[in-house]
Amino acid sequence: MDKSLFTVGKSIYKRQLAVILFIISLSYKIVMLPKYMSIAASRDSALVMVVMMAIETVMFFLVYATITRSSILDAGFNKWFLKAMLALLLFSSSIKLVALLPETLDYISSILFEEGKWFFIIVSLLPVIGYIAYKGMNTIARLSEIIIWFVILAIAFTVLFMKVNLDFANLFPILDDGVEPLGNAIDKHFLWFGDFTPLLIVRLAREDKTRFERAYPPLSMILLDFAVIGFFVAFIAIYGNVASYIDHAFSNIGVYNKISDMLGGVDFPIIIVWLMMSIIKLSFLLYTVTECTAGIIKEKMSDKGKLIIVTAALVIVSLILIFAIDNIDTSYEFATSDIRYFVMASEYLVPLIAFIATAVKSKKSKEEVSDNSGRKNEIAVRQNFEIAEVLKEPAFGGKNEENN
Repeated sequence: MDKSLFTVGKSIYKRQLAVILFIISLSYKIVMLPKYMSIAASRDSALVMVVMMAIETVMFFLVYATITRSSILDAGFNKWFLKAMLALLLFSSSIKLVALLPETLDYISSILFEEGKWFFIIVSLLPVIGYIAYKGMNTIARLSEIIIWFVILAIAFTVLFMKVNLDFANLFPILDDGVEPLGNAIDKHFLWFGDFTPLLIVRLAREDKTRFERAYPPLSMILLDFAVIGFFVAFIAIYGNVASYIDHAFSNIGVYNKISDMLGGVDFPIIIVWLMMSIIKLSFLLYTVTECTAGIIKEKMSDKGKLIIVTAALVIVSLILIFAIDNIDTSYEFATSDIRYFVMASEYLVPLIAFIATAVKSKKSKEEVSDNSGRKNEIAVRQNFEIAEVLKEPAFGGKNEENN
């Protein structure tokens, strides 16, 4: 069996981190967000994504620099300081879970089924997400390694066999309405960004299986930037002024291809690929909610305790989606309400605080090791000196024998 499917203990390899960050960030940026951005910024939505992905890249490197030192769970922080960070992560991940899940429900109900009822989708989908979240980061990492090959094939299929008219004139003129639409688009859609903050609780394996493993996550981030920005450029180039009317961008672009002309509709695999990506993303958010809740309640939570947390979270989310946020429009109103500012503050401040805190902690640890090493060397020198002095002295009673 392929050893790449295994992790070390509760930690994951850096190549697995590279796959996870690509999936969790790409998934919800290529479905409804292109439409929302087009409504807010029209043809300049691609430019908005350039700005936001630049910010995302900076945030990723902050998170990556932090977890290569230590997960915040293992950094040895003050108990209340750690609980405060976990509470912020719990809040932002809970809100995003509730806000993004309706996109998946709408995707399934409108594409896989004809006006499928959300209730039945919730009953069938949430237990799957809950089970993956309960099994933990190892399971998420292993599934991501499997799914990424389907994602690559879907993207390659779409690019190679695309049958659309890419009119790049649709992207111009740039900033025809000034910078205000860009500001509004960024301001309203913070909830679709800040994907890497929950990675602060991830434990990375200390040993690298290859010389280049440390470089995999940064390379994945660069590929992600090109994928997201390239997708938005293609979306505007294809749809132009009607982009604001196109739901489920990823599946709609995938429909138009040369293979469909010969074999009929072949968009089903692409639809399933995105569904797999969304399940990984939602499972990761629920896993974060579980781990943060467990960390706040008790330092070491049993598996039974985590199962109770996962079950309670699923029940609460289900009730919210059935009785409060029961359609995609209500979901968008919730995601763009004032609560987004609290989520933004949490997701952009926590990585910065964690980076500084782990850097200080790491520096103190090195100083302590250096001091201890210095003391040990000093003791060793002193002991060696004392041994040398003893060896110089004559044997007991030697002087008296000479005098006699």
